[in-house]
Amino acid sequence: MIVAMANHSHQCARCLEIPDYGTFLSVCWRDGEHFPAERRAFGFALAAAALLGILVYVAYWAFLIDIPGFAGRIGPHLPYVVLSAVAVTSATWHLKAVRRELSAMMAMMVGMTFGMIAGFLAGYLVGATNGMFTGSVFGVLVGCALGWYVSDCCAMMSRMEGMMAGLMSGTMGAMTAVMLLNDRLAWFTPFLLAVCLVVLSGCSYLTHREYRERQGVQVTFRGTGFLPVLVMSFLSVTVTLLIMVGGPKSVLFLGF
Repeated sequence: MIVAMANHSHQCARCLEIPDYGTFLSVCWRDGEHFPAERRAFGFALAAAALLGILVYVAYWAFLIDIPGFAGRIGPHLPYVVLSAVAVTSATWHLKAVRRELSAMMAMMVGMTFGMIAGFLAGYLVGATNGMFTGSVFGVLVGCALGWYVSDCCAMMSRMEGMMAGLMSGTMGAMTAVMLLNDRLAWFTPFLLAVCLVVLSGCSYLTHREYRERQGVQVTFRGTGFLPVLVMSFLSVTVTLLIMVGGPKSVLFLGF
C-alpha cells in the first residue's frame, strides 16, 4: 500500500510539472484534475463532431442530395468540412478557456497558427468545390478574422501577424485544391487535415506551457460550456456549405 501511495504521489508530481509535448498529448485528454481545459476541449470536440456528423448525414439524405451537382461536387468533402470546423473551434475555445496575457512572441505564434490553419482549410475546401476565386476570398476572410480574434489580447503586431497568415493561407489553400483536382485530391485531403490537427495541438501545448510557467503550478480553467463550441461549429459548417452551394463557381465546375 505504501508503494502504491508513493507511485500515486510520483504520478501527481509529474502531472504538476510542465510536461513535454508527448506527455501532454498522452495525459491531457484523460487527466481532468490537472488539465481541465484540455480534457473538456477534447470531449467537446468529440461530441460536436459526432452531433454535427449525424446532423449533416440526415440533412444530406433529406434534402442536400437533391441539389443539382451536390453529391458529386460537395458530398465527398462534407466530412472534412465538419472535422475542420470542429477542430478549429475547439482549439479556439481551449485558448480562450485558459487565456492570460501572452508574451509578444507567443501572441504572434498564436495569431499566425490560427490564421494559417483556418484560412488554409477554408480556402482549400471551398476551392475544391468552387474554384480559386471563391476559395481564396473565403479563406482569406476566415483566416484574417480568426487570426485577429485569437490575438486580440496583445499588441497590434500579433494581430497583423494573424491577418498576414490568413491572407497567405487563404490563397494558398484554394490554389492547392485547384492544382490537385486532377491529381489525387481525395488522398491529400485527409493527410492535410491530420497535419493541421498536429499543428493545432502543438499550439495548444505552447499556450498551456506558457500559462503554466506564469501561474506556477496549475492553469486555472475559465472556459464556458459545450454550447458555444457546438453553435460555432454548426455556424461554420452552415456558412461553408452555403458558400459551396451558392457561391461563384469556376469554369472548372460549371458542368456540376
